[in-house]
Amino acid sequence: MFSAKRIFFLTVSIAIVVSSCKTRKMIKTGDRLFEEGSYYNATEYYIPATEKKPNNTRLTYQVGAANMAMRDYATMAEYFGQTTTANEKAWPDARYYYAEALQMQGEYDSAAYHFNQFLINTKETSDDGIRVLRERAELNIDGIELMDSLSSMELASVSSLGEGINSNFQDLAPKVIDDNTMLVGSMVNDSVINYDYEISESNDYYAELFIARKSGDSWTKERLDDDINEMGAHVGNGVISEDGQTLFYTRCAEINGVSAMQCRLFKSSKVGNDWGEAQEIVELNGEDFTTTQPSLGYDNDNNEVLYFVSNREGGQGGLDVWYTSMQEDGTFSNPTNLKEVNTKFDEFSPYYDNQNQRLYFSSLGYPGMGGFDVYFVDGNLENWTSDVTNAGAPINSPTDDIYFALDDRGRKGYMVSNRVGTTSSRGETCCDDVFAVEMNSGLFLSGYFASRNDASQAPINGVSSSTYMDINGSMEMIGDDVTEGGNSLVYEVGASNIKVVGDAEGYYQSVTEIDASTFEQVEDTLFMVYLMDPIIRETITVKPVYFVFDQSDITELYQVELDSLYSVLVKHPDWILQIAGHTDSRGTDNYNDALGNRRANAAKDYLMTLGMADSVDLADRIMTISKGESNPIADNESAAGEDNPAGRARNRRVTFRLLNDVNSEEDGIEIKYEDADPQGTF
Repeated sequence: MFSAKRIFFLTVSIAIVVSSCKTRKMIKTGDRLFEEGSYYNATEYYIPATEKKPNNTRLTYQVGAANMAMRDYATMAEYFGQTTTANEKAWPDARYYYAEALQMQGEYDSAAYHFNQFLINTKETSDDGIRVLRERAELNIDGIELMDSLSSMELASVSSLGEGINSNFQDLAPKVIDDNTMLVGSMVNDSVINYDYEISESNDYYAELFIARKSGDSWTKERLDDDINEMGAHVGNGVISEDGQTLFYTRCAEINGVSAMQCRLFKSSKVGNDWGEAQEIVELNGEDFTTTQPSLGYDNDNNEVLYFVSNREGGQGGLDVWYTSMQEDGTFSNPTNLKEVNTKFDEFSPYYDNQNQRLYFSSLGYPGMGGFDVYFVDGNLENWTSDVTNAGAPINSPTDDIYFALDDRGRKGYMVSNRVGTTSSRGETCCDDVFAVEMNSGLFLSGYFASRNDASQAPINGVSSSTYMDINGSMEMIGDDVTEGGNSLVYEVGASNIKVVGDAEGYYQSVTEIDASTFEQVEDTLFMVYLMDPIIRETITVKPVYFVFDQSDITELYQVELDSLYSVLVKHPDWILQIAGHTDSRGTDNYNDALGNRRANAAKDYLMTLGMADSVDLADRIMTISKGESNPIADNESAAGEDNPAGRARNRRVTFRLLNDVNSEEDGIEIKYEDADPQGTF
């Protein structure tokens, strides 16, 4: 017979065996899910198992790694910290990841301590993986030491766009189309951190490209059609060419579940208002590497340059920034590694600001604030003029900051970050959101219009003003206003060349050009008064000269008209005069053409005689032509077919045209051509 005590111990032993089997099954399931990339579901099995096996540091390490993949830095720090405390010798990299999790939460002092401790503990390592982490630890320490300067840069203001643009999960690669439209990628289901085989049959599982439009303060997204968003592929990283006719983008396929991607570049051309069939850019893609994150720029010769990211052979390590030039036949040149910015660690999401000649990119290979930081380098492919510089806060944060891109003015744009403040319900740093960026150029133009003849320079109201800024080598409008109440027009312009045009009734058009070097003379604002010239017109009246029938002599009566015309030519030595001779309808066409020439030349000879007396050279400034009878201004005959002497008299004439009268407004001169009845007996 079993005693009560023996039965008790036997029951407990059976329970322990059953519990142990259940725990092993939970760990096995968690491992399978982890390998599939289902990190959230893996933790659902790992964490209960750790409660049963609190000293199992492999389990705590796995929970830390799963939360690192999900970017839940607080939980990541908790479990890597437990692993380090319990058995650092078995898991030497756990302290590094613990320090990194602290850094990503902004706990810089504690992070620096543990990075340094990791370096001390692994000094004698021969493990290549640990050696890489040692290099990362040194970079992170350098970044922490720079925190004061990085936190005070304030190159821009950054704000969340909230819901509408941002989904509950991943949003990526926003590109400006115009002030109220963007191209953006989005993954509407929680496919990376909560993998579900049933969901994979729906296209909601995949990232897709959208056009987002702003109305008021809200955004709506419209999915691009199936020519772009291919079922069963992750699509994103889109960019549209400057002429709006070509879309470059990425298609990615999963490798080993969702833990890795292999990406290729595609393009599509506009067909009417829609995007046409997708075309793979085969010369840039390959089987053994990924090609992704296209961005467009221009070189010094205004040739289109495509920047992208790849881990192909010939790089510096990991993902690198590469570039290629568009050829005349539409293909691309052999890709070139941008060695000036690449490191042995990953570089990400290049964007070239053509306006300010600056390349932005994200990287893990330079000292930073934590995770991917945004960096920039000034210059162009022919000559990079600055060192790689961290963009600092608030562009960067302790978390990942990527996909920085501006509009074509280099003033406003977007970026992506998983910083605190995202819209995800999975955790405050789980998922990437789109944030708005507005650059703080610190350079403004303020000015108003005034009359050049007004000593007080009082503002002119009602001036239609257009302000232009040099963008990518061409002057583009940045403002269109009408002045009122004496208020100044203020624009943020940066160090760009500016042109301000003003139009107002009673004034000649005002055009003021401002060179960028002017801004060196002020701290942040240049004040300008745009002077306008009031219209004070001189009127010149030009009348025809008439002739007696079949004659070409200039009568004394009309010599007075030619004397006045001669005075105009002397006063305006750049003006050219055209004289046309006309006849009535009597005589043959040939005879009348010759008579018209004689009359035009008679007027020219008279003017030339006046010029010779005054030493005025008119030889190249007077042109003569004959119109013969082809341009009557009156009827030569009545309606009944009878002779009309008065009409024929009006047709026997020479007319004058000052050929540069199109410029008369600039010269303050109005030229009037008047018909007049013949004077005297004709």
